[in-house]
Amino acid sequence: MYEPRDLRAAIALGRGPGALVIWSWPKGEMALYRHLRTLNLVKIPNEARAEAEAEGEGEDVSGMPACETVLFRHWDPNVLGTLLPLLDGPQQARFLGAAGGLAFDAPDIGRMVAAPRPSGLPPPTPGMLRFGVGQLEQLSSAQAHASNGRIEAYLREVAEEETDGLSSEQVRRVISAAEESGKRYGLLDESAIGKWAFLLLITGGALAHDPTIARAFEESPYEPEVTLDGILEAMRIAAEREEGTA
Repeated sequence: MYEPRDLRAAIALGRGPGALVIWSWPKGEMALYRHLRTLNLVKIPNEARAEAEAEGEGEDVSGMPACETVLFRHWDPNVLGTLLPLLDGPQQARFLGAAGGLAFDAPDIGRMVAAPRPSGLPPPTPGMLRFGVGQLEQLSSAQAHASNGRIEAYLREVAEEETDGLSSEQVRRVISAAEESGKRYGLLDESAIGKWAFLLLITGGALAHDPTIARAFEESPYEPEVTLDGILEAMRIAAEREEGTA
C-alpha cells in the first residue's frame, strides 16, 4: 500500500504544530472531505446526560438511546493509534468509507502505523459512528497508559538523580500518587500532574501533605496550574539562594 520511505517522507512534512493522517482514497478529494465531515461527530454512551438533555427539552425519554453526541478527533494520530484496534467490522467499514487504508505516526504508541483496509469487511453501521462502553473504557485505559509514559519520560529528564535506579513501575507509582494527591488541589491535566510528580520526587513525597502547600492552593486567586507554577518558581528561587549562601 505504502512504501516505507515515501511514508516517512510524507509524515515528516507534517511535523510541528498539528498532526497528519494520510488517507488512501480512490474517489477524489471532495468525496474524502465529505466523508471526513460525517466523522466529525460520533455517539458515545451517556445515559444520565442524554436523559437530562431530553427532559430539559421536554422530550419523552422512554426508549431513548442512552448516548450523547461528541466531537471525534479523527485527525489526531494518537487517538487513531489507540482507537482503530478496538473497532469491530461494521465500525471499521463506517470509519473507512471508501478508503483503501490510512497511515499516520502515533507517538503515544511509539510507532508509525500503516493500516490497509481489511479484506471482507461487513456493511458499515448506518448513520453516525457509535462507540460502546467497553470500547471507551479500553480507549481511556490506553490513553492513561500513554500519558503516564510521557510523564515518566519527563520525570527521568528533569529529575535524573531522583529517578536513577528506579524501575518504570516505581516511577509509575509516584505518578499515581501525584494524580491522587493532586486531585485535592485541582491538578488534573497531564502537564500539572507531571510537575506535581516532580515536586513529590524531589521532596520524597513530603509536599503531598504539607499544610503550607495546601494553604497556598486554598488561598490562591489563580487557577491550580498557575498556582503550581508559582510554587515551582518559589522553590527554584529558594534553592538558588541556598546554593549562593552555601
